[in-house]
Amino acid sequence: MLKLNDTISIEIRVDQLIEPLLEHGFRADKVAHLLILIGEVLLRGLDFSDSNRKNPEHSALSEQIKILFQGVYDSPKLLEAAKKLDDHVEDYHHNRINKLANQILNPISKQDIKDSRETLFSKRLAAYQRLARLNYAIACLLAGDSTLYPTL
Repeated sequence: MLKLNDTISIEIRVDQLIEPLLEHGFRADKVAHLLILIGEVLLRGLDFSDSNRKNPEHSALSEQIKILFQGVYDSPKLLEAAKKLDDHVEDYHHNRINKLANQILNPISKQDIKDSRETLFSKRLAAYQRLARLNYAIACLLAGDSTLYPTL
């Protein structure tokens, strides 16, 4: 039974967000971008507009936001997935067999190949990780926590 004025709680488990997205074929840099967007939305504050429950306390929400950003820049799974895709794309470019064999042996989308020509996926992920560190520092500032800034 729901008590009047129960507080809404949010618990972010970054690995439970990252793993399924990677397993479903999302690129690591895109997963990082999505998590950063979620964190930025949460930084703006939430209003669940539920008259029976209180919104999460700012300090508790800030901690969850910091966990989210930290998960982006500390995730070995994202880095491993980005490097794996970089290696896969590099193999694709070095492989000079006919077009049909390339499509069968290297199931890489045309968009991924086009994107890889601009920059490596691991470099894209590194850019998102730097953004996550910056957002983490902002979350620390907003929470009044000046001692836990990540190294930028």
